[in-house]
Amino acid sequence: MADDYNSETNKGDLVYDLRQTRAKILERKLDHIDMLWVTNDYPGCFEALTNLKVWVNHQLDEKERKEYETIYSNAIIIINKYPGAFNKQDTRKESVNAIKYALTTLLEWLLDKMEDHAMFGTKEEEQGLF
Repeated sequence: MADDYNSETNKGDLVYDLRQTRAKILERKLDHIDMLWVTNDYPGCFEALTNLKVWVNHQLDEKERKEYETIYSNAIIIINKYPGAFNKQDTRKESVNAIKYALTTLLEWLLDKMEDHAMFGTKEEEQGLF
């Protein structure tokens, strides 16, 4: 890779490098969310999902942002309704399932939008972005 990104011939390399960097950052964030999920760290998972939204937000249009706010608000309502389950003090299945459903809904929505906006890459020649 060339060091002179100001030349016309290297601008494609810069774009590729920036996409690779973003892909690596998103990969770390998704791995972190997965680790938190597996350990049932719901507060950590919620915080990590909120942080992931920051990385996805610039791709969203106004309708999608409103849709996210609705899903996010519903998650907050459920977290406030079942704070014991959120903090792993209440292990009743109904409470835990409500928290898991709220967090899963947030994660699935974010992943769908990342896919919709090709944040994982779309072209075969862009190796490593699938």
